[in-house]
Order: sequence, then C-alpha cells, then structure tokens
Amino acid sequence: CGGEFQLSEFIQCSILLRDYSPGYYSFMNAGNSSNGKTSNEKGIYLAVHAKIDSVNTIVASIDFFKHPWLMYSIYGISNGSISTISFEHSLPHASKIAFQYKYSNKPINDTATLQIKSIRQLQEQKIKAALITQLQSQWRFITQTYCVFANSQSSPSIFVSQDVDYSFNEKLSLGLRYAVFDASSSAGISIYESDVRVGTSSAFSGDGDKFYCKVNYLMLKKLQCSAKFATVSMLKAKLYTTKNEYSMLIKWKF
Repeated sequence: CGGEFQLSEFIQCSILLRDYSPGYYSFMNAGNSSNGKTSNEKGIYLAVHAKIDSVNTIVASIDFFKHPWLMYSIYGISNGSISTISFEHSLPHASKIAFQYKYSNKPINDTATLQIKSIRQLQEQKIKAALITQLQSQWRFITQTYCVFANSQSSPSIFVSQDVDYSFNEKLSLGLRYAVFDASSSAGISIYESDVRVGTSSAFSGDGDKFYCKVNYLMLKKLQCSAKFATVSMLKAKLYTTKNEYSMLIKWKF
C-alpha cells in the first residue's frame, strides 16, 4: 500500500509500504523489492520527484528493507537500504539523456571470520549514464554505460551496451543488444534485460561480451508469441566459455 502527494506544481512525493510473506510466490508478478522477488521482505520506499523546468527532472529515493527469513546464500536474517538520485534531460523527438547514482548497503556473508552465520554489510556505488534516441515511431536506440564500485575492491566493474529496437507494425517488433563487460574485479554486475516473459536481471562475472535478439509477434487479438536468442562469451578464472540461451513464450489472454 502507498500513496502519492502533490506538494506543489513541480514537486511530488511518494511512499510505498510492502510486506511479502516468506512463502509467497507468483509466476507473473513483479513487485517492488530489493532483489526483484515478491517474497520474504518487508520495507518502506520514499521518493521525491522534482520537475525543474520543461526538460529537466530530478528524482531522489531511499528504500529500507528487511528479510524476516533466510535468503538464498545469506546465513541469517538481514536488512539494508538503497539510496538513488537520478537526473533526466529531455531532447526533441521523445529522446533523452539520463544519469543515475545509487548507493546500496546490502547484507553479504562474512567469509573472513570463522564465526558461523556471520553477516556483514556491503557498500556499493553504482553510476549509470544512458542516451535514448527515438527516430520516428519505429526506431529506438539506447546507449548505456554502467559502473560499479565496491568497498572491498580497488577497481570498478564496467558494462557498456547498445540496444536497437524496431517496430515493423502494431503486431511485430524486434529488439537487439550487444554488450561488453569487465566484472573480473568484483563478484559480478547485475543488469536489467528484456526477456520473453517480463524484464529480468542478468548477472555478469569475469569479462566478455553478450548479444541477444528478441522478437514479439501478436498472432491474434489475444494470442502473443515471444522468442529470444542470446549468446554470451566470458573469461573467468583463466577459463574462456561460450553459452547460448533459447527461450520462447506463447501467451493467451482470456
């Protein structure tokens, strides 16, 4: 539950409370959470949206969360917070430039001590810059750079990608992405990626590149078909590997 409050003509505030039971599961759900899952989490999210003028916008938010039960790969009950500030500048023809800074205070297992079920907080700083270009109504290009600075590492992890989306008509659309990454100095990078069902978070470790192609086709008024092919090549622990991914979804709306 939550609410939005219009403080003035240019400033808007939002608050969102959540309480996801540890055993709750929903296949098609994508609620707000710290790890993208709508289970085993309680939290409060606060945000302020300030419109400076007709083309510049600033959004600041903070999210406090707690996991009342054990999380995957976490020894015990944990909590943390995520603070974000973003700036967006609108360009002609529905294009825009966006910058985002995020500070995360998340729990991880403390492997440096011999104590059982020891947890420590990991502070991460993430910087993202993106240029979104819209050409007419068919073409859209997204160029983005993503950097992650961890408190236990000396060098950042970097991710650079180029997206090309094309809509043939109202029924058929195509999406392409090529990305290069270097996450050899940290545990990895988590990047949002379009999938056949909903948007997902893809994890990258080591260094390498990735390409994927996604097709959406509305066969009938209520029947939609989505297919995706992805290939990723990476070098991790002096081992070079290549992996192909195939996925397909047929959805009928009643």
